[in-house]
Amino acid sequence: MERSKSIKIIGDSKVVVSPANESTELDRPLYAINWFNLKRLWMYNLYNLLVASHLKKVNGKALYKGIGIKRILEEDPELDRRMLLVVYYPSADAFLKLVSNRLFLLKSVFRINSVKDFCIAFSKRFDKGEKPKTSGLYKGDCFYMAHVFHKGSVDTAIELPSLSDGITCLFHGEKTADIGRQKGNEDVQNAPFPIEGVVVWESKSKDALLSFSESPEYSEFKNRLGKSNMYLQKRIL
Repeated sequence: MERSKSIKIIGDSKVVVSPANESTELDRPLYAINWFNLKRLWMYNLYNLLVASHLKKVNGKALYKGIGIKRILEEDPELDRRMLLVVYYPSADAFLKLVSNRLFLLKSVFRINSVKDFCIAFSKRFDKGEKPKTSGLYKGDCFYMAHVFHKGSVDTAIELPSLSDGITCLFHGEKTADIGRQKGNEDVQNAPFPIEGVVVWESKSKDALLSFSESPEYSEFKNRLGKSNMYLQKRIL
């Protein structure tokens, strides 16, 4: 397995990216899954504005940001988060360069104070859908369904159900690396991430998404997974 990568941030503290399985490649593109709830929307929006230039400098790009507006399925309250942000990084080194920037760290205080129940990890992308972009709010008219799941420690991608008419897979990512902190010679403390993957479905019809989620084939797909939650989301980015 590839060795972990780390970078010093403050004092004897480091940010560490650790492979989660044998197939992890930290020098290839990674997608950070940010999964959380909001305490202060205005402060979180301010944080995004303040750090946008830092993300651009390391060639990071947002792929998707959605907020849950209707819960479709909840099997475990512990997996309940309403905000989902998927961010592309060209490598783990690009992410480490970002989080070690002193000005970025200073601005991150706004994120810390604007979110709760924050979970983050890197995923490997398995679909060939939409490409990440540098900026711009979403202005389309599609509906989105996010499905977060815990499938257990299996080093192979899940097989998605066959697509129904008008349904596309915007993103399918599964955990490939943990993000943590280490102080001195202490053990690495990884950020919470109680799921294994995320699938985001897209359609111009809300009813089509709901019918898809309730179909026998999708029910069989859900039964192959462990704990999972699904949300109909409003797309922001």
